[in-house]
Amino acid sequence: MKKILNYSPLIITQKFSKIHGGIDIRSWDFEKGTLIPVTSPEGLVVLRQHIDGYGNDVLVARGKISKKIIMFCHVNFSTEYLQDDFIEPLTVLGTTQIKQEVGRGNSLAHHLHFSVRSVDGGEWENPEDYLKMMGVEYRYV
Repeated sequence: MKKILNYSPLIITQKFSKIHGGIDIRSWDFEKGTLIPVTSPEGLVVLRQHIDGYGNDVLVARGKISKKIIMFCHVNFSTEYLQDDFIEPLTVLGTTQIKQEVGRGNSLAHHLHFSVRSVDGGEWENPEDYLKMMGVEYRYV
């Protein structure tokens, strides 16, 4: 099974809207009191990794299968990626961070902000369509 975080089904805490530009996925295990690692759902070719107003580190990559532009936000990446690096499917990318730890972004709760768009640009697409295409199970809180 393909995953974005190491649990299934994913718990979506913020649904998609054009203004938000993505979905928020819970990344805190309340039973264990630990962060859940963020993983690559498919093979990814890195376009860029940077810090910006989304909070903490951001990774923008192109999916090898989906041919979509994928953005992972609010993540403390375990590796520094360079443009054109290839990331194998299910590679652990890192864990999420919150504003109090790094001083970026507006959230006070651990989550992964996940966005998807087509390779030819345009507006952000609903990431739920990507999750369905990749066979990733999810639900809402």
